[in-house]
Amino acid sequence: MGFGWLVPCPVPGGLLSSCGWLNQGFDVQDSSERAVPADGPTGTPDVRLWGKHRELPGPYPVVCHLLDTAAMAGALFDEWFGAAAAGRLASSLGVEPGAVRAMVMFWAGLHDIGKVTPPFQAKVPDLYKALIGDPDYATVSLTENERGFGHDEATMWVLAEVLPQLGYAAGRSGLGHVVAQLLGAHHGRVHRSLDHDDLRRPRACKGAAMGWGGWERQAFVHAAVLRAVIGGGAQSVLAGPVPSAVVPPLAGLVVVADWLASQKEFIIARMPGHGWGATIPELQAHFDEAVLDAPAVVAEAGLARARFRDMPTPAEFPQRFGFVPNQLQASLMQGLARQVNGPGMLLITAPPGDGKTEAAQLAALRFAQVAEVGGMVFALPTMATTDAMFTRLAQFCGDEHLLNSASIALVHGMSWLNSDFAKLAAGSVSPNIVVSDARAVAFSSEWLRGGRRGLLAAIGALTIDQILAGVLPMRHNLLRLSALTGKVVVIDEAHSYGPWMHALLLRLLTWLGAMRVPVVVMSATLSGRIAHSVVEAYRRGVLGPGASALEPVAAPYPGWLFVDGDTGEVGAPVTVGSGRRHQLQVELIPVTRAQDSAGERDRLAVIADRVADVAGAEGGCVLVCCNTVAEAQETLDYLDDFFNSEDGSERVTVRLLHSRFQALDRSKITDAIQLDFGKPGNGGERPVRAVVVATQVVEQSIDLDFDLVISDLAPVALLFQRAGRCQRHRRGKRPVWIGDQPRLVVLDPVKPDGEYELPRQWGSVYYDSLLRRTRNLLAQQAEAPIRVPEDVQAMVDGVYADEFAQPGNLTGEEGVDQWRADLEYHGAVLAETQLAENVIIDEPRRKLTNLHAGLWKTDGSVDDDLIVTRLGADSARVVLVFQQGDGRQSLDAEGKAALAQPLTGEGVRTLMEHTIPVPGSWAVGHASALQIPAAWETNPLLRHIALIQGRAGADGRWHADDGSLTYDQVTGLRHA
Repeated sequence: MGFGWLVPCPVPGGLLSSCGWLNQGFDVQDSSERAVPADGPTGTPDVRLWGKHRELPGPYPVVCHLLDTAAMAGALFDEWFGAAAAGRLASSLGVEPGAVRAMVMFWAGLHDIGKVTPPFQAKVPDLYKALIGDPDYATVSLTENERGFGHDEATMWVLAEVLPQLGYAAGRSGLGHVVAQLLGAHHGRVHRSLDHDDLRRPRACKGAAMGWGGWERQAFVHAAVLRAVIGGGAQSVLAGPVPSAVVPPLAGLVVVADWLASQKEFIIARMPGHGWGATIPELQAHFDEAVLDAPAVVAEAGLARARFRDMPTPAEFPQRFGFVPNQLQASLMQGLARQVNGPGMLLITAPPGDGKTEAAQLAALRFAQVAEVGGMVFALPTMATTDAMFTRLAQFCGDEHLLNSASIALVHGMSWLNSDFAKLAAGSVSPNIVVSDARAVAFSSEWLRGGRRGLLAAIGALTIDQILAGVLPMRHNLLRLSALTGKVVVIDEAHSYGPWMHALLLRLLTWLGAMRVPVVVMSATLSGRIAHSVVEAYRRGVLGPGASALEPVAAPYPGWLFVDGDTGEVGAPVTVGSGRRHQLQVELIPVTRAQDSAGERDRLAVIADRVADVAGAEGGCVLVCCNTVAEAQETLDYLDDFFNSEDGSERVTVRLLHSRFQALDRSKITDAIQLDFGKPGNGGERPVRAVVVATQVVEQSIDLDFDLVISDLAPVALLFQRAGRCQRHRRGKRPVWIGDQPRLVVLDPVKPDGEYELPRQWGSVYYDSLLRRTRNLLAQQAEAPIRVPEDVQAMVDGVYADEFAQPGNLTGEEGVDQWRADLEYHGAVLAETQLAENVIIDEPRRKLTNLHAGLWKTDGSVDDDLIVTRLGADSARVVLVFQQGDGRQSLDAEGKAALAQPLTGEGVRTLMEHTIPVPGSWAVGHASALQIPAAWETNPLLRHIALIQGRAGADGRWHADDGSLTYDQVTGLRHA
């Protein structure tokens, strides 16, 4: 059993008799100097060392779980890596292409070798007693600190000792250390790197937490037999350093393989029988069976690749998509066939409604042809836009575009409340089946919908936060990046993000470029500066940080350009025409707030004047976009009184949509508005007379069509987005009072004397600099219509240009105010960008020696409050509790939805349906807040919820006990 190396046994009070070959008083040899059997493993894994136990008929040996995970990793490897990707991986790692799969399986199997340690085995006292009663495992009592030594971190320490004995380079910059860190991160946290002394004498440094004697021998035996049973490329040792770009896919593969191999049903089916001894033949048989079963397990979990049909020709497009391609789509079909022969990034710009979603789907089909793509994800800025995209993706997943059944997921914090997602669940074949494609081929909810697993679905719609978190030092950040391997990543509405999120997006694009992930970036109003930064970020990932600077990129509008994912070459921009070419009439109207003055300039009076004709015989449908929830609620109140107090007038429906409704109410309102004002033929009946008052939630990715749009002043890019909801579809003749050209009324906030003033009600919603530049630009336009798309790019660039110290044609005090606002804006942008740089993970490197320093960075220097994807967003969720007369507490006025304790699965769903996002200041320390149950503290869905107690009033509204908040289903949550 002995292997001939010296073993430290620094036990308080003397030496253990089991360390019979210990040389007291000698320095411990470097791990790299220890003798290793040249002809393979010696000894047998001890089956008393358990790896799984809970809810099983008996303990499951560690060695069995290691082999199961290795087998599962092989099946996942086949799904995640095509031939070209596997070849790139092998080349990056410096091993033969035929060896890389088995080597990755060996690494995955090693992930739980940290369970061969006393702290883990002690988790089941009865099993541990049998071990420590054996002299081979004798050890001192564990301290509280040693008992807290997690087996994931233990894996890193054990492998730092074992891998050099298997030929991996030793030392802090050696390959053994990097692989040890990678596998020690399988619970989602990258542990700190080991220093020189740690690596030279791991067991001496950790003491009883790693154990001696049999613990050390068994760690090597488990690794050696795992390597021998897998065989082939598992014997390979890397010839060169590990590049950063291979770490996320490999780390994610290990995590997912572990999750799949840990399923109770999978383990029970292969529990060893009585007398099973873990001999090499027995281990080989166990492994071979797991290898046979693994592909089916991967498929049943919904992790199989989507197999796409080839990109259609222009002649095939109508049959595949149901309509004739527009100029953008036709250009892409021709251009992608010529330019795209592998991974890369496609930048698409086009006005709202010009078919960018279908353009991205075309790109995904082309990438599937030439870059081994097995999936597609759309990342969007809000839950509302993500919900809308999910519906469109579900429609895409049919026989016209897919050759197989592929899993589809909606991924955001409230995804399970989405009605379309719920319909897929309801149509499944069992209560435990909830994820399916359009043909109702289902996958296990227990697996794919658990935790972060929805990101692993072949096709998905998700909020961009889900993948931006991959470049923050958050738990399982590497899994988030790995979930994008082998998929097309579509970043929609790329103009929507402030400096903080933009910095995260650029770092994400750099990683995707290094990982050779195909990307499509889309926008209706992308400034040239942002377009250049997006292209440069992906290109830097492809070429490495030493790449020469890129000449300024001219963003085509509308049009596209392609960045080659192998060479970094940026293709010539392709400008196309637009089938939605039109002239946009913009009317800039100065308005005051009620507290400043009343009369003809009063904001509410101006809005009422512009929508008054809706009540006439011709009717009409108008959208009013407000910059804050409070002003949207105020506008609804005013218009409701205005339309319904006139005798003899036709009733006008006035609706409100914003973010501060209960989740269930907001979902119903959104669905109804999309049905009534969406694309013709979608099944809804368009009202004759209607006004919808909304906030920014209607700006993006929601297909709405109104006759007229009225908007508060906003940056020009967002005004174009809002204008995209005006006369979006052909509906025949519009009301005469509106006309047949899209018209946008912009409410310019001024003081009573007519001078511009940023309304205090808006707070920091938009930068004052951008608002000033926008109103100046619109004033210069005077009454001349804006040509769409011809004028759009120049106007967007004019507002977002870097030349902030030149106030243009402004002079005097107005020019000084503009200059001051510009300074504040660019200072804020620089500050947020630099702050983000201090938080986000490093750019990928060609040689990685320390995963913690580059991919985690939580060494105390990063404020935990900054590890977020959005700065300043609504940070709390509240649930309104109705206090009933008999003392019961409920979620509704009638008392039908009781606030049940403890919460069942359905109870959690009901509770989440009643949550409302609010600023943290509205919830923290609220006078009417109730203490949440202790059990909620461990539930990630519930632990940040604030329960606010109140009662139903005579006005039909809920009122908080302290009078600070009210709620009703028409106007939502109000703050007094």
